[in-house]
Amino acid sequence: MSWNYRILHFETDIGDYYSLHEVYYHEGIPFARTERDFAYGETPEELIEQLEMMLKDAKKHPIMKPGDINEKLGNEILGSNISTDDGDN
Repeated sequence: MSWNYRILHFETDIGDYYSLHEVYYHEGIPFARTERDFAYGETPEELIEQLEMMLKDAKKHPIMKPGDINEKLGNEILGSNISTDDGDN
């Protein structure tokens, strides 16, 4: 089994879009993909621009830990009770 990132083109009633997914292969035949996309764009060019921005930001900014995010402040700003707890606490 192998996998890679692939741009998928989706056609819907409200318009087409493109998104990046992991696609899995068996003997060169694609047999599965991640349901959730990693990036999205209304055109292939827009998707690639978004990916380039993601890479630029990832290289530019220091790595964070989940505890670096002030959830209390976020909940006050957004007026909700959002948690980023991933279950490891």
